[in-house]
Amino acid sequence: MSGINFLYRIGCEGNPDCIAYTVKKQCTDSGRRFDNTHSFRSCLCNPEVERIVTSFCGKLIGFDTEFAEAVCEKLGVAPEFTVIDWNTKEVELKAKNIDCIWNGFTIREDLKESIDFSNAYCKNMQVAVIKAENSGKYTDLASLAKANIVAEAGSSGESAVADCEELKECNYVGVSKMADALLEVKAGTADAAVVDYVMAKAMVGEGTDYSDLQIVDGIELAYEEYGIGFRKGSNLVESVNKAMDEMIADGSLKAIADKYGLALMAD
Repeated sequence: MSGINFLYRIGCEGNPDCIAYTVKKQCTDSGRRFDNTHSFRSCLCNPEVERIVTSFCGKLIGFDTEFAEAVCEKLGVAPEFTVIDWNTKEVELKAKNIDCIWNGFTIREDLKESIDFSNAYCKNMQVAVIKAENSGKYTDLASLAKANIVAEAGSSGESAVADCEELKECNYVGVSKMADALLEVKAGTADAAVVDYVMAKAMVGEGTDYSDLQIVDGIELAYEEYGIGFRKGSNLVESVNKAMDEMIADGSLKAIADKYGLALMAD
C-alpha cells in the first residue's frame, strides 16, 4: 500500500470557495504499505477566503467547500485547504502538482483539450452588480449601455461584456479579480461589475461586506455549467462522478445547494 497524494487545489477566480484539498489515501503499489495521512491546513492569503472563515472556530464554509468535503468522505480521504493563483491552474495540473480544480470551474470546449471534466453539477451565469442606491437607474442592459463597467480580466464576466451587443458602447475596464470589481462599484469608480452569480450571491447584500450592493434583477449573461477539472486520463473522474451521482440520488447535494441558494443541473 502506498500513499497517493491528492491535491485538489482551487484557484481564485473571485470565488469565495477559493481553496484546495491535499490528502493521502491508501492504495496498492508493489506490496509496499504506508499509513493514511489525515491533515487539515488552511492558508488564508486573500480577502475572498478570509471572509468565509467563521470568527469562532475558523471553519471554511461555502457550497464547493461542503460539496468537496462530502465527496472526500465518500472517497475515504480527508481534505486540506489552501489557495493558489488561478492563472497557473492548467500548468500545475499538467505538471502533476495538483490533481483537481474545484472552484466553480466553468466547463468550456476549449479547455477539454487539456482537462477532463466531471459531470456538470451546477448552473451559473454572469450578472450585473450595482450600488443599491442606483437600483432605479440601472434596471436592464439598455440602462447600462454607456455605463462604466468592470469585470475580472480573462474571466467569463469579461467575455460576457465583450459578447453583449447592448454593452458595445459601455466604458469597460478589466481588473485583476472579481473582488476588485466589487470594490470598484462600492467605491463609486465603476457603475456596475459583471461577475459570477454564485460569487455575487455569496458576497453581496445584507450581512456581507458589500451590503450596499445588489444584483440587478433580470440581467442574465453567459449561461454556464460548473464541473470539476482533472488531468487528462485521470481515474479520479469516474470516482468523483459516482460519488456525485450518489449525492444527487439521496438529496444530500441538493441540500447543500439549497443552503447557498444555488441551482443544480438537475433542478
